[in-house]
Amino acid sequence: MITFDLSKSLFHPRILDVVPAFMPGLFFEISLVLACPQQINAMLGSAHLERYLQIIVALFLAFVFGSAFMAWVRLIQSLLHSLTRLAIRLRAGVLGYLTDPRHFPPPMPPRQLGRFRRFLQGAHMATRLPSPELRALQHAWGKACVRLLKVKYGIEPPDPATGEFEWAAWQSVLGLPKAKQYRGLILVNAIHATGWAGFAAARIAPVLKASAYTSLCGFLIAYGMIVALWELGRWNTRSSVWAIRLYSLLEEIPQNTENADQEGEPLAAPE
Repeated sequence: MITFDLSKSLFHPRILDVVPAFMPGLFFEISLVLACPQQINAMLGSAHLERYLQIIVALFLAFVFGSAFMAWVRLIQSLLHSLTRLAIRLRAGVLGYLTDPRHFPPPMPPRQLGRFRRFLQGAHMATRLPSPELRALQHAWGKACVRLLKVKYGIEPPDPATGEFEWAAWQSVLGLPKAKQYRGLILVNAIHATGWAGFAAARIAPVLKASAYTSLCGFLIAYGMIVALWELGRWNTRSSVWAIRLYSLLEEIPQNTENADQEGEPLAAPE
């Protein structure tokens, strides 16, 4: 006899990734229905749809509108990420130019300018040299990578002395962050998209341009932007990225490894 577990199907991770897209779409539709009930009723009456067909069409449009607002939020996050990466590169370039002795030859500048230059040199070196925390995370990632190669794939790790290029290849494919980690929490993105959906509904129906409604939408957008900026800080900090990669690598290591081979020196990931 074939059995079907409905709970596992409804709460499957892929289903749960799709459900939040209905939030901004339903908010958009409900706002329009409450703001323009006569126009909505006229549209439904002219379509001559049965009640259940109206519900199906409403849910389908909610998913379409919600997905569009979610895509808009994702576009904003991508633009913020690109601008942040550009700002980091410009900062490194400016610090490198200001601290280059070729651009500021002797005689030495006054004492105040000399102190400022030493401050710039310290800031420039901090962006280039790994911190103790980063070195520790890279070393732990190397140990976890050796364990994964031996236990899960049955591959001997590269020699620390001669396997630099092979180690770089493993580094580029193992322990990479998941796409969901890049996007952040889907529920937070849905809340952010709901705020934009509310402003879009207010643009269509001016009666929604009340202070309470627009304040709610503004709060949802501000919350989403704050979380997005916090995520940007994580993805543009080397130690945070390596911590995320270490966590992703640990998730791939099988748990039943009591009798696995323990020989071999752990490798330290390249800087």
